[in-house]
Amino acid sequence: MTKLKGNGVSSGIAIAKVHQFKLNNMFAMNKYATDKAFEIKRLGDALYKADKELENLTKQAEERIGVEHAQIFSAQQMMINDPEMIKNAHVKINDFNLDAAYAFKQTMSEMIDMFELSDNPYIKERISDLEDISNRVLHILSGKTHSLYVFNEDVILVATDLVPSETINLDTTFIKGIVIEKGSKTSHSAILARNLGIPAITGVDVSKIHHDTLAIIDGHTGDILLEPSEDTIKTYQTKQQEALKLQSTYETIKDLKTATIDNHEVHLAANIGVDLDIQEALDANASGIGLLRTENQYLESDDFPTEDELFIFYEKVATSFETNEVTIRTLDIGGDKNLSYLNMRKELNPFLGNRAIRYSLSYPSLFKTQLRSILRANTHQNIKVMFPMISTLKELMDAKKILDETYQALKIEGHEVNYPKIGMMVEVPSAALGIEKFLPHIDFISIGTNDLIQYMFAADRMNERVAYLYQPYNPILLSTIKSMIDKTNKHGIIVSVCGEMAGHKAQSLLLIGLGIKHLSMHANLILENKYLISKTTYKALEEIAEKALLLDHPYEVEALINTYIKGLKY
Repeated sequence: MTKLKGNGVSSGIAIAKVHQFKLNNMFAMNKYATDKAFEIKRLGDALYKADKELENLTKQAEERIGVEHAQIFSAQQMMINDPEMIKNAHVKINDFNLDAAYAFKQTMSEMIDMFELSDNPYIKERISDLEDISNRVLHILSGKTHSLYVFNEDVILVATDLVPSETINLDTTFIKGIVIEKGSKTSHSAILARNLGIPAITGVDVSKIHHDTLAIIDGHTGDILLEPSEDTIKTYQTKQQEALKLQSTYETIKDLKTATIDNHEVHLAANIGVDLDIQEALDANASGIGLLRTENQYLESDDFPTEDELFIFYEKVATSFETNEVTIRTLDIGGDKNLSYLNMRKELNPFLGNRAIRYSLSYPSLFKTQLRSILRANTHQNIKVMFPMISTLKELMDAKKILDETYQALKIEGHEVNYPKIGMMVEVPSAALGIEKFLPHIDFISIGTNDLIQYMFAADRMNERVAYLYQPYNPILLSTIKSMIDKTNKHGIIVSVCGEMAGHKAQSLLLIGLGIKHLSMHANLILENKYLISKTTYKALEEIAEKALLLDHPYEVEALINTYIKGLKY
């Protein structure tokens, strides 16, 4: 048996033979043409037909995966009607006598090359959309048609890449899993796989996975097992059945409040970043939005988004959750998140550099544009504003001052605006240790455990040589969190956790035992955590947390909570 490791992007287990997915996207075409007017018309007709195909594909996607996710294809419609793209193709036909297909192929290749040069991962992931559009139009110009890729036996589809239209057109009757070399959890193919209910893994060298090989994939862990033994197959078949039963059980408690057996209530909110996340959070019956990552609107754009563009998204989220609170974190760029159009200065250590609130305070006009859109969107009075990576009291007060100025300016302009609740992320040890200094000036705090752990132990968790120092079970970290909880309780301040610990089953139970009542996580983790919480008692979690604080080593804490979970009827 051979084991490979990738990135799990759509949970679930698949057991089937591998099918290497290879589409022939080679198109015979002439380089030059003599009738320019004919080629212009031929291209126009092909673009029109492609637009209609995408319109039908959008409707098909709406039926299969819902309106929100079908926007992947309506976005492609906008791309295919881009005047600049059409103009560039026309120039190649008119000025260089190129054939319509060749001119379009060259135009799209130039756009793809430009996207490839970007350091922005979100822009890079849009390359699949450009390739999808290119293939569609070239199919039409060559006289070929797209066909459904049909199977008559269970398969795990293995491909270098899958563009969105290929993914949505897959016959899912027999496709039990997908392994893709390219893409990430936010790529369109991954999003579609999740919503089609297909386990998927990315980031694997697919040349190592041969056609017709029996394989097992675990979309949660990212494990790929090739030529597994009979015992391994039986183990994973049992896991499949258990997962199916649990998923059905999760659905039965979706509309119930989240509480322990002894009626200790916990609020499970969702972390979101893009439009597509809204419906997932609603489907999971999230108790609001605990973290709206606003940087995605900037990362996905090739220029600063306008106030109105930001406002539309914020208002949509606030309206979708009008009976619950929506926590909007202001722009958090820097570190590993840079904007290609900002030409941000290279820093020796960007995680300790001009990032998050530091960046916003450096550019108050940019900051005010975002704050204006947030304040205008607060029509339901359910929006909370959260400042990221606050290190000193002065930073907090400076940020609040700019918010106040923005609020007053909107009032003077005649806008009816509602002042939001104000909070801060606790990600820096100075804020965690000195939290009492900040509490008189805020309404809530949210602990960002990812960065807090990284900064507390001075270790880059993405650096494999020091990754062992990323220790969510470390008693020192837990004591720091407990101290913050005790201090915030004295001031009547709500404290939540929105980092990875919040969605991790064992770690979330530790946090609840420490006194956390508000957790925010990816929407697809909410129901599972809700179910697990319903099998616990708060009294037992409190006792475990008290014991954990007295231990010396992280592995002891981890063993303590995992032993408790194993003893549950879960």
